Amino acid sequence: MYRRLIGIAVAVCTMQSAMGQDLDINLNGDTVLFQYGARVKGPTHFNKGEVNASALFNSSDDYLLGAGARVSGAAGTGSPGLDVGVGAKLFGGSVDSQGVIALTLNGLARYSPPPLPRLGIRGDLYYAPDIVTFVDGTSYFQGEVRVEYEVLPESFVYVGYRRLRIGLKGRSTATVDSRAHIGIQMHF
Repeated sequence: MYRRLIGIAVAVCTMQSAMGQDLDINLNGDTVLFQYGARVKGPTHFNKGEVNASALFNSSDDYLLGAGARVSGAAGTGSPGLDVGVGAKLFGGSVDSQGVIALTLNGLARYSPPPLPRLGIRGDLYYAPDIVTFVDGTSYFQGEVRVEYEVLPESFVYVGYRRLRIGLKGRSTATVDSRAHIGIQMHF
């Protein structure tokens, strides 16, 4: 099964986009997360739109696949170095051998101090209450924070922390990930 899912992740990551692509991989001793994003520019108030896909696996045989869209851009002229974004993402998979589907709303904020443009601090939040969490799930919460450094104009390295908890029917919550991780993000 893992080979099939990794094959799907590789196929998604090789898709072409006219405006650019991102590949983000992070891991710790128990979890690996692959994320692919294709940037699209259109008639929006924001600088860019993005469609994305992700695959998360952990050592407890849990997995979550995701697909979503978001828009992001500069927060305003009074906040140099601050980018924000909003979007929605659908997650589906298996947690503690129970099926979960969740339609999350998400937000992100990234700050890069103007005197240090290669350094960044980023936070992401995904949330779905019971009304939009299905099968055996009752809620979805994922919060991430990371410190990034731009090694090249096309790549970042980072260290971060993710807390991913899913409410399940018949028990309170399952913690899918709650550890620090290291990662790379590449732009094509």
